[in-house]
Order: sequence, then structure tokens, then C-alpha cells
Amino acid sequence: MKTWIKIAAIGCGGLVVVIAGCTWACSAVMHQKVRTDLVATQTAFVPDPTLKSLVSDLQASRDGNGGTVLTANVALPDGTEILVGFGPAGSQRTFGQSKVRVLKGKIRTASFKNGNASWTPGTYQASLFARFEPGWQDATVLSGTGANGIRLSKLALQPQDPDLPPSKQDRWQMDYKLKVVLPEFTEDQKAIEQVKAARLSLPDKTPHRSADPVGGVIKLFTEAPGTTIQGWSAIKQGDGSWLVRLAFLDGTTPDEAQWSYNPVNGEVKYLNRQAKIFSWSPNY
Repeated sequence: MKTWIKIAAIGCGGLVVVIAGCTWACSAVMHQKVRTDLVATQTAFVPDPTLKSLVSDLQASRDGNGGTVLTANVALPDGTEILVGFGPAGSQRTFGQSKVRVLKGKIRTASFKNGNASWTPGTYQASLFARFEPGWQDATVLSGTGANGIRLSKLALQPQDPDLPPSKQDRWQMDYKLKVVLPEFTEDQKAIEQVKAARLSLPDKTPHRSADPVGGVIKLFTEAPGTTIQGWSAIKQGDGSWLVRLAFLDGTTPDEAQWSYNPVNGEVKYLNRQAKIFSWSPNY
């Protein structure tokens, strides 16, 4: 109690105020103690000087919209910013980029698409690039990596100035190009992809056949205000066909488009008005 009164007296400047402000003083001291406890429980980043790579368990998977998502474990402080690129293996061109932050030792990218389509199964190349300097990383991250990555394993980094002698190398970066395998489509993913790739004909439109596949028509809608895609799903029916559904927002109103897909003959049909709208575009 004597300690609290002393703090209150310094902060409030009078015995009468001390008595009236005792609760405030007690609260301030308790709040300060809780924050100290929280800081004490945080795990400090400890670099491993023997690592030959800061990235492990790099995997590719598909999200609900057919896009490719990369995940990996990363031996860098939480909050570290990394620029991730994705494209066909061996290509000098990057087909998509995603800036990510390390969270609990892991990263997860945004969705990569091949234009309007999903990337097909196969081997791809992922690039991961990061520098450890102000402008790239905040002070908390740099306290763990050291300026220019000086605290990190040099076996896992590349010099920013490779033309300088080794004794003059003091600026380091992470610059990886790694292979990653995108697995085969699951049955439901195949059904969704077949619907998105289908070019349908509408008897009440001229010309009857759509200029774009379903996926392309949907992209045209999403490029204009008012339509927000929420996700695709597919459910196998008793006759072996698939009910393919697209959840979306029409303005702020939830809605759903439905198609059927027959894997035996490849036929795709729209089942409701919303799907019909998303199944045709004019040829101009």
C-alpha cells in the first residue's frame, strides 16, 4: 500500500488526491505488471547458425476457388516480410507474386491463378526473396536477424554484393528458387474445373454459344462493381453426376449459382438463373 500511495503522490501531487486516486494508482501498477508478464512469456528468436536453408516443407495446394496456395516453414522471426513468386519450372518469368509475413514460423501465400484458369498438376518453381534492412523489415524483425542478416546462418543466405571479396561481404539476403509439386485435382476439384472451362449455348441468346467459358464470364462480372466471389463447391449426386455451386455476393446479398456436371459424357448444364447469367458472354 505504501508503494501505491507514493506512486499516486508523484503522479497526482497531493495527499487528498492520493486518497481519492488510490484506485487509479493501484490499477496502473497492476496493468504495468501484466504487460511485463506478457513480454516475459514471448519466445525470442534464436538463429540456428548451422542451417543451410531458412525454408522447409514447401507445399502447394488449391483453395476453394481453384487457385494455388503455397505454404512453408520459415526459420525467421515472426513478422518477417518475404516476396514469394510462382510460375512454371524453368521459366524466367514470374506469373504471380505474393508478399507474406512470417507467423508462428510459417507462411501462406495469396492465391495464384493462370489467368482465369487453375494451374494444372505438375512441377512448378517458387521464388522466395527477402532482405534484412530498414524499408524491408521493421525494427523488431531486425533485432532477431541482425542488420543485413548478420545474425543468420550464412550457409542459408546469398551476398547482396557477390562481386566483392568474401572478407568484404557484410550484406546478406534470402534469394531462393525452389521446386514445388502441385498435386492432381481431387474429384470435386475436377468437377469445378470442368464447369469453369465449359462454353455453353443459350437458346435465347444471339449467338447461342458463349464467347467465353463460364470461368471467363465470371471474371468479367467480378471486374465490374457489384459481384464478389465467395467460393466454389461440388457435391457428388446419387446418379454419379456433380452439383457444382458458386457462392457469391450480389452487392451485399448472398446468392448462389448452380450447374450440373456429368463425368461420363462431360456435359455441363446451368441449373438456375444465376448460373445462366454466368454462362454466356457476347462475341464482341
